[in-house]
Formats: sequence, C-alpha cells, structure tokens
Amino acid sequence: MILRSLLALGPLAFAFAILEGCSGSPATDPNTTACESLCAEVNKCPGATQADCSTSCASSQVPGATTCASEYSSFLSCADGVADVCSQSPSSACATQLSAQKSCVATYCASNPKAEGCSSSTSVTDGG
Repeated sequence: MILRSLLALGPLAFAFAILEGCSGSPATDPNTTACESLCAEVNKCPGATQADCSTSCASSQVPGATTCASEYSSFLSCADGVADVCSQSPSSACATQLSAQKSCVATYCASNPKAEGCSSSTSVTDGG
C-alpha cells in the first residue's frame, strides 16, 4: 500500500520510494547515507514536498529492499551524479536504473504478494 501511495504522487515520489529501499543498518549502510543526502537535496528544491529523510530511507518502507539492493545501489550511484536535482529529477536522469529497480520490485511483489507494501493490485508504474 505504501508503494501505491507513492506512485500516485508521480515519478519523483516513486524515486523516493526507490530511495527508501535501503538495506542494512542505517548507521552503517552507505546507501542510507546516500539516500538521506539525496533526499535532503531534493527537500531544498523550490516547491518540494518536504520528506522526513530518515524515515524515507528506512529499509522497512519499500518491498524488496534487500532483494533489489544492487538495483537500488545502481540508481543511487546514478542519482549522485545529477548536478542539480531541482532542474533534473533523478527519476528522469536515471530512468534506466529506475526502470531496473521498478522491475525488480514488481517481480518481488509478484512472488511475495503479501509482503509489506505489496498487494495483488499494486502495479509498478512511474505514476506520471
């Protein structure tokens, strides 16, 4: 259900859903740090909906967080290279990596429909 709510908000919200897919301990996982850093940068954009970055980057927020860790890491690496997240969203700049992450989550949810955030009616789209 969390995923469906984020998808309704559009591509950038889905990107944050992906960013929420951190795995491991928040204190030691470099992906958590990268996720929170990117989240903070997006929060600075004019008109941005302010996200609670610590909560948004918790692994419990997105289905398949551990299963899709390499796809998530690839997206974060790409997003880190976006010079200005206010003028070019990471979801647009890193569409290939985001697509791979969405595909992984969709596959995970298809195999685990009762997992947190998954449901039989959840479809993974860019919400745009």
